[in-house]
Amino acid sequence: MGVQAELVVPYDPEQREKYEAQDLTSVYHSAQYQYPIALWHGIYRRGRFPEVAVRAALMAMGFSVLISDPEMPNEGGFMLTHY
Repeated sequence: MGVQAELVVPYDPEQREKYEAQDLTSVYHSAQYQYPIALWHGIYRRGRFPEVAVRAALMAMGFSVLISDPEMPNEGGFMLTHY
């Protein structure tokens, strides 16, 4: 049986509150992590904090991270199609 590892992404709860309030002083409002505010609607009306926080943590480790949305800025998104 293989070993399973879990990635725990620490974050500052104050930064999450700032992010969800669209406070531009949040570290997660950096252009490289951000999901465009103009697209915050429907189920994403408070943003996509889990995706943004995990993306920031992985990018800090040197990974390139895409988000499943073709409207992400700087070619940071994608759309998966299949039959």
